[in-house]
Amino acid sequence: MFGSIQIINNLEQKHSAKPTYNAICVYNEFGDYETLMLTENELARVRGRAEKNPEDRIQISPLARFVMAILRGLRIL
Repeated sequence: MFGSIQIINNLEQKHSAKPTYNAICVYNEFGDYETLMLTENELARVRGRAEKNPEDRIQISPLARFVMAILRGLRIL
C-alpha cells in the first residue's frame, strides 16, 4: 500500500540474506510507483538521518493529511 511500511518475507532467501524486509511503496521523481526494500538496520539508518535533518523533511499540508486519512480509511491509499 502506498505510503505504508509492510514487513514481507524474503521468498527466495540466499544464504546471507535477511528473512524479512520492510517494503515501502513510493511515488518517485520520475512519476512512477516504486517498491523499496529495506532491512531493519537500513530503515533505522534512514530514520536516524531524517531525525538529524528535520529542516529537510517533506512538509505535508493539513489538507493533504486530511485527504490521505480519508483515502486510507477507504483503503484506497
